[in-house]
Amino acid sequence: MLLLFDATVAPGGEHVTTPFLGRSLPVAKGVGWLSWRSGAPVLPVSVTSDRPGRYEVVMQQTLAVGQEQDEGRHVATVLRALSAALERDVCARLDAWLKWKDFRAMAGDADSERTAPPSPAMPV
Repeated sequence: MLLLFDATVAPGGEHVTTPFLGRSLPVAKGVGWLSWRSGAPVLPVSVTSDRPGRYEVVMQQTLAVGQEQDEGRHVATVLRALSAALERDVCARLDAWLKWKDFRAMAGDADSERTAPPSPAMPV
């Protein structure tokens, strides 16, 4: 099963707030819940491109999260680990992430229409 990990949460939707690029993002619980219910591991995958028409699928290590006894704790652990994996991926290719224009809104900061990528020297 393949799921898109996204910080878009429907109004009133169940979510976990996770740290991401120095902000806090609400993330829908779906991936963490499915992992808890099924016992399935979570394998982060990304797609990169170095030129038009050429793409590479990158499979990262399976997330190192155990099967928690508590559903809420397991969901939060999975989502925080997945957010950290996405953050590492974004920081490795700042110019390739297509969500910069939406980042402030996702982080609940509507004061600006666009967030610039952090500089490579900026700790995240």
